[in-house]
Amino acid sequence: VALVVLTIPISIAHSFAHWSNFVKPEMQSQVIRIIWMIPVISLESLLSLKYPRHRFYIKATRELYEAYVIYCFSILLTNYLGSEEQLRWHLERVLPSTAIRHTLPFCCFSPWRLDQEFIEKCSM
Repeated sequence: VALVVLTIPISIAHSFAHWSNFVKPEMQSQVIRIIWMIPVISLESLLSLKYPRHRFYIKATRELYEAYVIYCFSILLTNYLGSEEQLRWHLERVLPSTAIRHTLPFCCFSPWRLDQEFIEKCSM
């Protein structure tokens, strides 16, 4: 309980710091959403311990927010690199024909090509 009580004010302080210095809103809004993953996990843990019969629903809610945070992280990375076009240019010019091979146990799948199709699949 003590750690849950600590995570919420710390997350609020970090969020407030980003809000008060809102210089790059397209990036900082994503960072704030990522920061709020910490109290969401804390509250999920606390509520799951307190209400074990409802653990499935509580965990499902956290999983949904976690998926949203992963999406926000991909947007943050794209914004950090400049734009989707710059990312595409970087992958096509700097890493032309680079293919990422899968590790075990997925080595039987075909390698990933870092091209337009890769970017589109990641941003879906």
